[in-house]
Amino acid sequence: MPENHERFKKMVEDSQDWFWEFDASANFTYVSPRVRDLLGYEPEELLGRNAFDLMSADEAERVRRHFDPIAKKYLPFRNLENINLHKDGHEVVIESNGTPFFDEDGQFLGYRGIDRDVTARKNTENALRKSEKLFRDIFESNPVAATITTLSGIIQTANPAFTEISGLSIEELVGRTSLELGFWSAQPDRESALSKIMEKGAINNLEVNFSPPNKPPMSWLLSSRLIDFEGEKRILSMILDVTSQRKAEAALNKLDQAKTDFIKAAAHELQTPLIAVVGYAELLENMDQSRANDELKRYISIIRSNAEILSRLVNDLLDVEKIQLGRPLSIVRSNVSFSELIKKAVSSLTPKCPEHRFILTHTNSLPKTMQIDEHRITQVLNNLLINAVKYSPAGGIIEVSTKTDESSVSVSIRDYGLGMTTEQVEQIFDKFYRANTKGHQATGLGLGMTIVKQIIEDHDGNIAISSTPGEGTTVTLTFPIVDTADF
Repeated sequence: MPENHERFKKMVEDSQDWFWEFDASANFTYVSPRVRDLLGYEPEELLGRNAFDLMSADEAERVRRHFDPIAKKYLPFRNLENINLHKDGHEVVIESNGTPFFDEDGQFLGYRGIDRDVTARKNTENALRKSEKLFRDIFESNPVAATITTLSGIIQTANPAFTEISGLSIEELVGRTSLELGFWSAQPDRESALSKIMEKGAINNLEVNFSPPNKPPMSWLLSSRLIDFEGEKRILSMILDVTSQRKAEAALNKLDQAKTDFIKAAAHELQTPLIAVVGYAELLENMDQSRANDELKRYISIIRSNAEILSRLVNDLLDVEKIQLGRPLSIVRSNVSFSELIKKAVSSLTPKCPEHRFILTHTNSLPKTMQIDEHRITQVLNNLLINAVKYSPAGGIIEVSTKTDESSVSVSIRDYGLGMTTEQVEQIFDKFYRANTKGHQATGLGLGMTIVKQIIEDHDGNIAISSTPGEGTTVTLTFPIVDTADF
């Protein structure tokens, strides 16, 4: 037995843990040498001292609240954390385990136990908690949308930026997969992204098309990382919405293409009448003076007609330049008979388009005069009537109708021709846009409708277009009735 006692004593003294024993009042009756390393005391210094004396008053009170109910029932305790004060004053976090012991008569004598220094572990845990809190704070406050998902795609959490961009609450997101929510249009796209994440640990700025519920499709830049989150492998994803950027880029590309097409069209449109002017001028120059006067007049008429075309094209270019610079067009209002102006515009086109039938009707009488720019409104009506003819079949009907109420006058020009798609209608006022309709090649510079819209707006009016492919197009101009006293 003495040999076993010595062996046990050596084991206790060599242990990295502190062995102790205290009586029923928690006064130490035995302290192993390990206490020197843990708390800086010699074992003899602690004999007879109360275990709670090694703690601050607040800590002693806290530990008593846990320990007293256990001690009253003479129960063992496990992993009881308590902060002891080292002899030099710094704190040491102790993890205590104790077992009650009794005399031969069963009388409670105290506790024997082992204390272990867990300061390093606690510091690590505290640092981890602080790190996790910092991560959560950054995650929550990040203006870039972010999610944390399992490897199978189940959303564990999302930050406010993501709930805003997705239009879904955190309750609607957590516990569901991105596929289930419809973010990924196709499972293979997600599997491809996941494969790259698992292979390389991350993906950066992968452009994907997502369709959040109840929202139009969006373009997102997706960056993801494999992370350890709450002891498990998770995927942290950051999502940058580039939908507006991509739309702007598409619009810019479209404009660049339109400009390229415009340059080609301008070269063609300007060259055609110019060739006629030069050619017939040369014929006149070389004409035999004895030739008939009628032929001379015909050549001059052709030159004049083509010169007018050139003049209109140049004026259109100058007008669009003003529009592009944000400058108003030159509008000179005067008292004009609107009825006569419309009648004249229709009549002037009738001989030039004998294959089309023009019908002019009025709902209510038009005002006797209106304060408008006669030249500019004639320009608008000619442009719209020519378009109606251009996109109508031979023999087609062009309806021009007016309607007057107390505050406004409207003019509608309707054809029963090729019509336009919704997309074409949306683009019709864009600079350089020329609608390519099935069976009809686009002509002109693509400036006419841009100028028309600006002229109408400069008259404080508005223009509306309705069109159906194969059924025709209706353009409606609305002008306010302005008191002549205002001018």
